[in-house]
Amino acid sequence: GLRYMARTLALTPGMADSNNTVFSLLMAREADIGEVLRFGLPEEPGAARRFLSYLIQQNEPEPAEAVWKWITARGFADTRSTTEFSNFLFSKKRFGEAAEAWASGEGKGSPGYRQSEYIFDGDFQREPVEGAIFDWRLAPSNAVKVGRECEKSSACAAKIQFDGSENVEFRWLSEVTVLPAGAYRFHASVKTEGITTDQGLEFRVADGESASRLNAVSEMLTGTSDWRDVEMDFTVAQGTKFVEVSAVRHA
Repeated sequence: GLRYMARTLALTPGMADSNNTVFSLLMAREADIGEVLRFGLPEEPGAARRFLSYLIQQNEPEPAEAVWKWITARGFADTRSTTEFSNFLFSKKRFGEAAEAWASGEGKGSPGYRQSEYIFDGDFQREPVEGAIFDWRLAPSNAVKVGRECEKSSACAAKIQFDGSENVEFRWLSEVTVLPAGAYRFHASVKTEGITTDQGLEFRVADGESASRLNAVSEMLTGTSDWRDVEMDFTVAQGTKFVEVSAVRHA
């Protein structure tokens, strides 16, 4: 019976309703999820990704985790499935597992990610994945433009441009990361031009749940300067589940 369902999925790749009917039957029967994966899915990425999405929508974390392992073992993970699954785990407060899921998918192309470097795409080599917890959030406002700027294919940066029309409170260049307890160093290369107000730009590394546990802030950047390094050391305590790294400008 499971093999017939796998055949149905293979023959109906673009029929979402049909696929969801099969998925509901797979989950309604008393078959072990291991048997479902062994016999009930065709050996191709599309059906597995759709099954993962279905399980996430149905709020089934354990079966979804089994399907994710099946997907990654076969190299079937793509950006959408990685984003969906890591965000799902994060919403369940399984922060470390969420970070590892992101690393096993999108993080494969970033050498050293979650080993010696805990910021994903720290050199802005790619467009951020919209809605991904563990990628950059570049959110402009009416008075601030935020985006990537590349002089060459290997030399990219995030650019924040204030138009001066508002006294803005800005914190919309940010990324979430999960850090094991210990000592860390934040490092950024920064160039400024024409920041004339008393409130410039600074970097902030803060506990994502409570700033009382961690709230490290860099020197404030004002005026005009060529590229230079900004660094700060900080310590993550055992109680910190995840941190948010952001560029901040106070009103």
